[in-house]
Amino acid sequence: MYTHKTTLRLRDTDAAGVIYFANIFDLAHEAFEAFMESVGMDIGVILRSTHYDLPVVHAEADYRKPIFPGDRLRIHVSNERLGDTSFTLVYRIHNTDDEEVAEVRITHVVMDRKEGLKKAVTEELRLALGQLKSTPPPRA
Repeated sequence: MYTHKTTLRLRDTDAAGVIYFANIFDLAHEAFEAFMESVGMDIGVILRSTHYDLPVVHAEADYRKPIFPGDRLRIHVSNERLGDTSFTLVYRIHNTDDEEVAEVRITHVVMDRKEGLKKAVTEELRLALGQLKSTPPPRA
């Protein structure tokens, strides 16, 4: 499991003063990028220097409690599934009171950039994602 810390900003909220529903995916992706950097796989380098992309093919979110500007969040990233050509990560988001405020699930596929076809998860990526096999914290 990997944990990323961040703070919800005013720009991420809607007119009601809570997180705009789509921005939960931005938080999850921020945590994904931070994890990848932590294992030496910078997303920018992947996009510029490799032959594959990692597009999202499925995303879902469950909101359990409101998230407000200034909330300090911990995003726990775990690997739910690592297949031949795709992987699914789960992001459990907790606030400062250690309440689970949301859960996000995102599936990426490994895609050959030139051919536009699915390809096998690279060994380097498989090893990196293997570090996320730990069980995520229990739901609040």
